[in-house]
Amino acid sequence: MSSHEPETYLSLEKKPKAVTKAEPPINLEKKRQNTGSDDPALPQIDAAHLPKSFQPPLSEGPDALEFLKDIREASDHGKLTSTYIDHDIPYYCGAFFKSGGERLHALYEFPYRAAFPPFLPAFFINALSCEGDIVHDPFGGSGTVAIEAARTGRIAYSSDINPLAKIITVPRIGPEVTFEAVDQALATVDWEKGEAAPLDLSDAFFHPRTAFKLQVLRRWLELNISLEGSEADPIAAWIFMVVLARLTGHSQGYMSGYTLPPNQATTVARQRRINAKRGETPPEKDVRSIILKKTASLLRHGMPPFNSNHRIEVGPASDTPWIESESVSLVVTSPPFSTVVDYGFEHWLRFKFAGIEKESIAFSHIASLADWTAMIRETLVELMRVVKPGGYIAMEVGEIRRGTVKLERLVWQAAEGLPCRRLGVIVHDAKFTKSSHIYNVTNGVRGTNTNRIVLLQREEASAWQHAGRASSPFTCSTGARIVLDSVT
Repeated sequence: MSSHEPETYLSLEKKPKAVTKAEPPINLEKKRQNTGSDDPALPQIDAAHLPKSFQPPLSEGPDALEFLKDIREASDHGKLTSTYIDHDIPYYCGAFFKSGGERLHALYEFPYRAAFPPFLPAFFINALSCEGDIVHDPFGGSGTVAIEAARTGRIAYSSDINPLAKIITVPRIGPEVTFEAVDQALATVDWEKGEAAPLDLSDAFFHPRTAFKLQVLRRWLELNISLEGSEADPIAAWIFMVVLARLTGHSQGYMSGYTLPPNQATTVARQRRINAKRGETPPEKDVRSIILKKTASLLRHGMPPFNSNHRIEVGPASDTPWIESESVSLVVTSPPFSTVVDYGFEHWLRFKFAGIEKESIAFSHIASLADWTAMIRETLVELMRVVKPGGYIAMEVGEIRRGTVKLERLVWQAAEGLPCRRLGVIVHDAKFTKSSHIYNVTNGVRGTNTNRIVLLQREEASAWQHAGRASSPFTCSTGARIVLDSVT
């Protein structure tokens, strides 16, 4: 289908049967086995309507054929799957995993902007990897994929350009931490007369006594752990992580006075206006009690078994020399959506406490779709190096600019000519929670209203040259340039 023709929706096969008591819904979260099916030509439609770019899954690795058949026939979570082709891309739309309102494992409770729900990586990790496999997230963020991989017996790899990502992820998949150990460590801090680090913590956010206690704690951390996220002292690293989680927010459980949103710091001037409007100043907080209360909450479901092979690093997604070639079984990731989120601004107070100069971080503030696609291309080139043949890449993106731009089309185009099979786009309907209005998100109108996951499978690369190193990331191995004007 030409990208300039009007969009059409083609049924890939007959509608799924309605679920009855005699025919329970397919459980998509079970472990799948290779069925040896002799019909890999998914989706099953008239040959005249097959998307030109579609390639059936390879036989290596967990069975993607069975996975795609399952989701095509699925009626889990109360929604039947619909299938269609748009812009030469096969789509599978439905409700494939849990959404908001479900109870999460306690370790996920770290406030961080634009983190996707852990049910999403859990869905793909369970279906497309096995225990002992390496699961990688090159845009690690708050560590959702790494935690889920560790919890399910996989080896967690993760990287992010933001050094905060390592600081807040490592303690939650590191050596076991106990409430008693944290309590004993905090008892060694001289909260009243200890040496204070020279931090300028504004009284717009913190009571002077609270600010002093945080300065004392920061100095204590300097003496007990590298502030670059070293695992040398897991208890101090844990405390560091908890403080970053509780710095500012809207309840008594945070170190600051009332402010919103809870996982990003507004400006000092804006915070003063919030204080004036509420007619209050930040109250003094018991820093030690807040840390202990949050520790108890995070540990209430336990920690994953520690594996010394986990790797959490700082660096760009397109350059991960610490990962051995063809070693990763599955990548689950969500790249930054152009200029939707300004991570440098939203974490400025966390950076201040951590002693990180935000200007030193090469955040991607990409305004053009062409530049965003080039960034994805460079990332995919590196993933082609680290993912083993038969392994998978599940890249979650969204629709931006009030739904007029479907980023999965750009990912699909960026993968052209690389040694991978483009299996389709899985669209999970997402309904947002009561807090969504804080971030200017409206169901069906603003923000990212669906989880849209491009699914790729790595092929052998014997006849392929390393495009990202040998030529421009804009150019496919065939010499054809990526077309960008059809996605708006």
